[in-house]
Order: sequence, then structure tokens, then C-alpha cells
Amino acid sequence: MSAVLPTSCVVTADGFEAACQSLGVEHRKTRPYTPRTNGMVERFNGRVQREVLGITIASHQDLETLLRGFNQAYNARRQRVLKGLSPERVVHEPLRALPARANPSHGPPFDPCILPKALQVIAHAKDVSHPDSTSDGIREVRKMNKVALFSKEYPPYGGAGVHVEYLSQALAKRIAVEVRCFGDQEITGANYSVHGYPEWTEAKENTDARFVSAVDALARSLRMAKNRLDADVVHCHTWYADMGGVLASKLWSVPYVLTIHSLDRSALGRSSNSGTPIT
Repeated sequence: MSAVLPTSCVVTADGFEAACQSLGVEHRKTRPYTPRTNGMVERFNGRVQREVLGITIASHQDLETLLRGFNQAYNARRQRVLKGLSPERVVHEPLRALPARANPSHGPPFDPCILPKALQVIAHAKDVSHPDSTSDGIREVRKMNKVALFSKEYPPYGGAGVHVEYLSQALAKRIAVEVRCFGDQEITGANYSVHGYPEWTEAKENTDARFVSAVDALARSLRMAKNRLDADVVHCHTWYADMGGVLASKLWSVPYVLTIHSLDRSALGRSSNSGTPIT
């Protein structure tokens, strides 16, 4: 058995490595700058988030039931990329030919009742009180008309870029989206816009080579923050643009959200001149 995770994944910590070794699982990492593989992981995580994690439930036990039901339904669903076969069939057919390769202790036994149980959890979800409900039962939801995404990457050439691309596309179906990123992009769509901030030419002048990347990132972040912002929230991706988000939040009095795609120093898998991750 093997597990393939993106190099930016936060679960590459020592505890995960030890668990893999104890279970006899081979942990393979994708090569840096391989957005296609990273995108597969991000898209699957997005599917779980859309179809499962948006449901408010009563307990961790219900969440486990819901996830097991989703997993069983997903494995039985035919996939276009598998030429119309389900993941379950793709795995089981080779094992029928070579049964000695099957792991008899793999996972819990098949539970034919797990799907009805998961559907029951979903049916009862509407009866669960929401944490942001008021005393009279009416939810207080602040209406948002626009979100600003600050990112180093767009269009994607890494895991964060894939994340921002798909997130911006999904959000643009509901509200206006403005992407501010590193580069020279100028894109305008029906409900979104992309504006790139080019390299600061003075970043290398009399600057220690170790600090050029950080100085340039800070300069671009400052320009992202100072430009007029009419969004209701600013959402940053990776450390490259997080200072811009912090400053924009203060300057324009909007909420600030940060997504860090790596907390593990060993997850980068890059050369020493690629910068230092937040730890």
C-alpha cells in the first residue's frame, strides 16, 4: 500500500511518517512544482468539503459515519477518468486474479448499512442547532458581495496556484472575486478580475542574496495592500502574500483569512535557496 501526498501537505510531520512505517505503508511524495498531481489532491479535498464538511452535525461519531458513507459511495461511483469503472472495481479485479496480494486485515469489513446510516445523519442535520444561531433561532449571516484573494501563484504552477484557481472559479459563481498575485497578469471576467504585481527591480540592489526573495515578496505585498480595496474579506495564500493581507485588513477594515499550504519544513522538498516555510 502506498500514500501519495503533495509536497506542500501539512501531514508530512514525524507522526505521520512513524504511522506509515508502523502500518507498512510506503509514503511517496510528489516532485516539487507538479501542479497536476497536487491538483488531484486539492480537487478531491474540495469534493469532500463541498459534499460532506458543509453539513452541520451533532457529534464526531456522526461525522465518522458520514465520512464512511461518502467513502463507500465514492468508491462505488463510476469515474470518467477510470474509463467508466468504479475505483472499487479497478482495485478488486486485479486482486481476483492474484488473491495472494490482497490484505485480509485491510480496513473495516464491508458494512451494507453504512449508506443508510449516513443518509440518516444528513436527514437529521437540519435539526442540529448552529453555533452562530441567535436566541430566537435566526442565524446572523453577514452578506458578502466581494472577496479579494492575495496569492503568489496565478495562473497555477504549484499547489497554491491550483488552490486559488479553483477557489476563485467557485466563488465567482456566487460573488465578485478579485485576485491579486505575483506577475504581470491582467484578466477580466464576468464576475472576477486578476491583477499581477511584477518583480520589484530594486530588490536585488545591495541586498544579500539570501534575502532577495523575501524583500521582493514584501514589496509586492505592500503594493497589494495599498491599492484601494472594496472587498468584504481578504483571503491570502502562503507566506509570500500574507503580509499584504494583514496590512490590507488594517488599512481597509476588512476580515483577514490566511491559508498556509505548508507548516512542515521538510515538506518543501526544494533546494536551500527556495526560502524558508513558516513553522
